[in-house]
Amino acid sequence: MARVAGGNAFTTDKGLTLYVYDRDPPFRSTCTGVCATNWPPLAAPRDAANTGAFTIIRREDGASQWAFRGKPLYRYGRDTRAGEAGGSGVADVWTVARP
Repeated sequence: MARVAGGNAFTTDKGLTLYVYDRDPPFRSTCTGVCATNWPPLAAPRDAANTGAFTIIRREDGASQWAFRGKPLYRYGRDTRAGEAGGSGVADVWTVARP
């Protein structure tokens, strides 16, 4: 977790901001194809286990993805440095993932 875009936000281990897609229903990712290229899902390793509010969901392609309180987590492909939050508010459907 780091301070980005005016508040605490979840980040990758490299400090890249994580986002949620407002159109995703609980526990399901609808961001596929080009969407997933621009907004890479936060992949969960094979040996990962649910931890509190962090759970693992199965994507349509069979890959595992982290979710927080049922909302799948993504990176924004244009964020290249720790602390950037360029995906915040994109198309009014992408939101910084916050605790």
